[in-house]
Amino acid sequence: MSVENLPVLSKIFIYPVKSLPGIELDQALISKDGVMHPVNKNVIDRKWMIVDSNRSFISQRKFPKMALIKQRVDGENLVLSAPNKTDVKFSTLFKGEKVKCRLWSDYLDCYS
Repeated sequence: MSVENLPVLSKIFIYPVKSLPGIELDQALISKDGVMHPVNKNVIDRKWMIVDSNRSFISQRKFPKMALIKQRVDGENLVLSAPNKTDVKFSTLFKGEKVKCRLWSDYLDCYS
C-alpha cells in the first residue's frame, strides 16, 4: 500500500463524560487507559459518566437533551455547560467515595 492510499485522520474527538457531545482536539495522546487530552492528562475518553439516584448511568437514549450539554477542559477542571443553566465545574483530580455503579448490566467501581 502506498502512502497516497493510507487513511488520513482529519479530526479527533474525546468524550470525557460518556453520552455527552465530544471535545474536538488538534492532537491527543494515547495511553493504556485510552485517548487522553494533550494538556490535562486526567481527561481521558469516557472516564466519567452521569448516574441517577440509583447509581445507574444515564444516556441520550433516555434523555435526548443531554446532547445540549457541552464539556470543556479548563486547567485541571472539566466544565459542563447547558443552555440556561449554571455551569458545573469539577476537578479532574478528585476521586471521592468508592461506590458501585451500573452500566447496562455490569456493575463498576466508581467514585462519587
